[in-house]
Amino acid sequence: MVQEPYTTNNQIPGIPTGWKQITSKTNRAAIIIRTTAIPPTQVSIAEDSVTISIPLADKDILVTSLYSTPSEDISTQLNEYEKAVHKESQQIICGDFNAQSEKGCPQGSCLGPFLWSIIANKVLQTKWDEEVDLQAFADDFIFIITSNNRRDLEKKATKALQQFSKWAIKKNCQSHKKNTSPNTREKGNIKRVPILKYEGWQVKCNYTIIGAANSEWTLPLHLTVKKEVIMTNVTRLGRNDKFGRTHFNTKDYDTQVSQWLEPPWSKPSTTIKNILNSSNIIIYTDGSKIDHQVGSAFVVYEKDKEIYNWQGKLNTKNSVYQAELLAILKALQWAKNKDFSQISIKTDSMSSLQANKKFLNKNNLVQKIRNEIQEIRPKLLKIEWIKAHSGIVGNERADYLAKDATINPNTLSESLPTPKSFIKHQLKQLFIQQWQEEWNTANTGRRTHNFIPKVSHNMSTNLLITYFVTGHGPFPTYLNSFCITDNDTCLCGEPGSPDHYLFSCPLTDLNHEEERSPASCNEWAIKAAKCKKIKEK
Repeated sequence: MVQEPYTTNNQIPGIPTGWKQITSKTNRAAIIIRTTAIPPTQVSIAEDSVTISIPLADKDILVTSLYSTPSEDISTQLNEYEKAVHKESQQIICGDFNAQSEKGCPQGSCLGPFLWSIIANKVLQTKWDEEVDLQAFADDFIFIITSNNRRDLEKKATKALQQFSKWAIKKNCQSHKKNTSPNTREKGNIKRVPILKYEGWQVKCNYTIIGAANSEWTLPLHLTVKKEVIMTNVTRLGRNDKFGRTHFNTKDYDTQVSQWLEPPWSKPSTTIKNILNSSNIIIYTDGSKIDHQVGSAFVVYEKDKEIYNWQGKLNTKNSVYQAELLAILKALQWAKNKDFSQISIKTDSMSSLQANKKFLNKNNLVQKIRNEIQEIRPKLLKIEWIKAHSGIVGNERADYLAKDATINPNTLSESLPTPKSFIKHQLKQLFIQQWQEEWNTANTGRRTHNFIPKVSHNMSTNLLITYFVTGHGPFPTYLNSFCITDNDTCLCGEPGSPDHYLFSCPLTDLNHEEERSPASCNEWAIKAAKCKKIKEK
């Protein structure tokens, strides 16, 4: 941004009487003011915009963009503007009047949106023939013409276009012939197209659009089904379940509340803002989880002086999200019984604010927070978001108290149900253990087990490495086992196994790898998945 002092030299022709013009020192930009009552103090010029700094003196000023090339006569535009605005209003027009522009449309070149609306309204208000209608979309116009026969349709269209062209010439606007085309429709309903083509893709009407498949390895299907059954029983159907020696009691886990327990109109409206201090009583809230220990806290400031704080310690199974919500809830409960007319609660947890903003949130803590907001309504309450670790004293203090709550043995314990996220993580670990046990004792896949003895979600899916590790590929030994070939031998006369081609076949000696011991197979498989040279071999 370049700041330049203003001047009143180099008057631009065509400005109506009584208007005041101010140009930059370089004469690149100009500000036109409809009144001389407010003097500007500074003009700031960027690459494509001009900003003027003016003492408002409690007066509203409308700032509008106007762009014009040196060859254009702006008197017509300004006179149209003069007629449209109120006589006593104070208006400012900012524009780059020396910009070189060849575009014949108002979209970012000749006119700003406000002035364009004034000019375009003239042609939209024109009285056209019967069954002729003109509509505008930004800088695009469309004629909708109806007729019983082709000749009459052509006649109406020609007359309408001639009338429109006269207006365009008068306003110094040009239409793009390449982007102008007729589109005829016969009487009747428009047929639904069964196939939509877009950039080489075909989308049929019976297609269902879904997200991309997960690229990571997953549990075997029979274990996935068991895991989902337990998850559904405990979190949705209210049924106790177990897996092995682990029991899941539905009473221990957080359950969703009905969204219809309260009428929709009683739910508080929530907005997320990031604003400066606007209240004498400010409460900062925070939650923390360190080494599986969870803490929650809030601190109260009155005129920048700490007057109260609270700490709570949660169960190791609880989440930071629950700790953040609990801190807000406790802050509301504390403030409800205090004689404060205006309270501001600040949190660095965007997820907590978004949860309260969501209309159909079924979380128990969120519902309790909404109930407290209803009871505290006579007071002026604001719940605002602040950036974490940005040097705000109250936020840093709340963060310290939340972390201290995780290690302080004297901190009051708070009992909250275990969140759904914990049972998901717990089931995932249990079923990975079951998957590992089945993989170790299975009768099939023993070659693969030598290379990959430990199950994992993060595995390479390279095709050639998979061929070699599993032995399921274009090898004579594998093809012969399914009677696809008559024998299992290589051209050299030895059995055509994957190891033969990579370690000993004379026909592939240029690509041989050093033969590995069974103990180092896993290390080699991991290295091969990442090494480009081994993949090429």
